[in-house]
Amino acid sequence: MSAIVIARNAIYNVVSFGITLVVTFLLVPVMLLHLGPTGFGAWAIVRVFVSYASLADLGLSSTVTKYVAEFHAKGDDKGIVRVIHSAFILYALIAIALLALLWLLDDFVIHTFFSTSGSFANDIRFILFGSMLIFSGNLIFSIFSSSLAGLQRMDTTNGILSIYWLINGALMYIALVFGLGLRGLVYANAAASSIAILLNAFFFFRYFRHLPFFSSKTGLADLRQSLRYSKDIFVIAVSNSVHLHFDKLLLSSFLSLSTVSSYEVASRVIQQMRQVPILMLNPILPAASELQAHQRSESITELYYFSLKYIVAFCVPFFACVGVFAHPLLSIWLGEGNELMSRTLQILIIPNFINLMTGPAYFISLGIGKAKYGMYSSLVGLIANMVLSFILLRSYGYFGAIAGTLIALTLEGVFFLFLIHRTLDIQWGRFLHLFVQPLGAIALGLVVAIGVGYFVESLILKTLVTVCLAIIVYLLALFRPRYFDEKDQAFFKEFRGKVAEKFFTLGERT
Repeated sequence: MSAIVIARNAIYNVVSFGITLVVTFLLVPVMLLHLGPTGFGAWAIVRVFVSYASLADLGLSSTVTKYVAEFHAKGDDKGIVRVIHSAFILYALIAIALLALLWLLDDFVIHTFFSTSGSFANDIRFILFGSMLIFSGNLIFSIFSSSLAGLQRMDTTNGILSIYWLINGALMYIALVFGLGLRGLVYANAAASSIAILLNAFFFFRYFRHLPFFSSKTGLADLRQSLRYSKDIFVIAVSNSVHLHFDKLLLSSFLSLSTVSSYEVASRVIQQMRQVPILMLNPILPAASELQAHQRSESITELYYFSLKYIVAFCVPFFACVGVFAHPLLSIWLGEGNELMSRTLQILIIPNFINLMTGPAYFISLGIGKAKYGMYSSLVGLIANMVLSFILLRSYGYFGAIAGTLIALTLEGVFFLFLIHRTLDIQWGRFLHLFVQPLGAIALGLVVAIGVGYFVESLILKTLVTVCLAIIVYLLALFRPRYFDEKDQAFFKEFRGKVAEKFFTLGERT
């Protein structure tokens, strides 16, 4: 699998995420203005339920992507059809189960979580069921986008995702401005989701038009195979959800909601920071699946070192600058008085960086059918987080809960690396060597930046100067001693040529 294809798909993922981020950033103040705190809060709680419902995916999207990539590399069209049929049936059953569960519990949910909805009380049942119906449709037909990802067509899937967010944002804005309220947001989501499903279906049947969809049958063995692989990914998703929310539940139960707010802000910043590198790593899964299908184990190992090198080079300055300059950055964004938030951010950023460094190995493990490694390490982290956070919170208060998460995430990451390194025959010396120069470069950059920043009085100017200077020094220190070797230089040259060719072709068409 060409590194150019992986890099291209990573860029498409990041660009799509950037569009999503901008649309979300612009919509929030409009929603607050037209819905007020109560309406906005009701919509946020509905989205929480949809978010938890997404765990019902059971990891099938990654399963479809993996096996489509693998069977496509082998030329096994019937295998692709079996995987898609199995996922469609399982998704349909899951969607029916979710809707039935909501129908049984709707009175309890509404009275428990929406008792203070005020003037929006008559809309709650509609937006709750409407949002779940939209989610169910997206879930069932996600086989289209997952299959396209298996073909490495992430330009297509991310293009459609970007179109969805632009249409959804525009329709939500129109609904709010014309006073359609929460119901209008549901209609907007339904329209945008329908367009996205139709676009994904169009490209799906365009690329897979040769497959015998209606002449092949799916048996119980195919369903069991899909679930056998996806169950491990489901455990990982549940574990990640616990890492994200368990401390907040503890803090609200034993301390106060104000401490939850500090934790939530720091946690959200880190989650947004994690999104970009994770999106850059997503293309590794189908690439590893294709290499596995051709039994190219040495290429898989090189793919690991290659992707790890670039993710380290990207994440080290990003996480280091946010961690060191957490207080001024939060002060500029939220104003003064955020000491607890900044300390929380600085602590949580350490285990999240360590955990993120397992990203290349994680996506490769999914691609080669070793999702159980992620499941085992997730269970270790899950149990450690729940036990340690509870015990340390009772003994040391707020920072005890954070320390529990720090230890648990670090333990989970190290244990996972031990498992996957043993399988791929990764040398720990070579692995650790990839961190030495970037860490030394950012340390030099931070020392120089803080020294220069000492002479600047304005908070905004000082923060801007120190962050930019730290990154500039980092890049100079990283590139001068040739952290990137001859293969990397050839890759950069080829990639620049591909990008230039793409823009030249696009210019000719327009």
